[in-house]
Amino acid sequence: MRYIQKQNPPRLLTEWIQKNKNDINFNYDLLRQDKEAIQSLSDTLLKEQYYLCAYTGLHLDNSNFHIEHLKPQKYCNKGEDVDYKNLVACYPEPNRPSKLLYGAHKKDNWPSPEEEKNFISPLNSICESKFQFTKDGKIKGADNSANTTIEKLGLNHSELENLRKSALTPLLILKKSEATRRLSKIDIPSNGRLEDFCFAKKQILQKQIKKLEAIIQSKDKK
Repeated sequence: MRYIQKQNPPRLLTEWIQKNKNDINFNYDLLRQDKEAIQSLSDTLLKEQYYLCAYTGLHLDNSNFHIEHLKPQKYCNKGEDVDYKNLVACYPEPNRPSKLLYGAHKKDNWPSPEEEKNFISPLNSICESKFQFTKDGKIKGADNSANTTIEKLGLNHSELENLRKSALTPLLILKKSEATRRLSKIDIPSNGRLEDFCFAKKQILQKQIKKLEAIIQSKDKK
């Protein structure tokens, strides 16, 4: 999970809220009927997240994501389901025939207000430090809240682990100079996009560099 620093909401969303906030049906379903506002919202979320799924880190494009509510719509008070701070872009596309067993589909209506304290949100500035990744794509939490989040979002599902493993494996054969170069660029977007699983890649690159440095030091002592 990568930290998402929320920016200002798109102008069309702000204008829509001002226009409709007194409507008896003021909610996300009403917002969805305004195609221009939804398109502007979608574009802004994708750019803000550098085209990465808020939960999984999978790459997003203009057709494989939906707008997700961090606080489930089921528990939203009036206006909260159109609050920009409650909205992120997540894999997969809306109305997918079969539900995924990880990410936004797995999260569903979690957390309830009582469980909210156990949810590590991508808007939490320290969220990246709460999850540790291994070279084979596995994930573990730093505390109970992180482990609960992993379970509720299915971040340890075998399909997602295999996707991470495939992304991480090529990093394990890099030389120290190559790994250092990759690490220096891992947080720099290219054409407005970050690499999928960049937060996991960063951890593996850091470990790989330390490992290679230790090997070099060991050889120098001989």
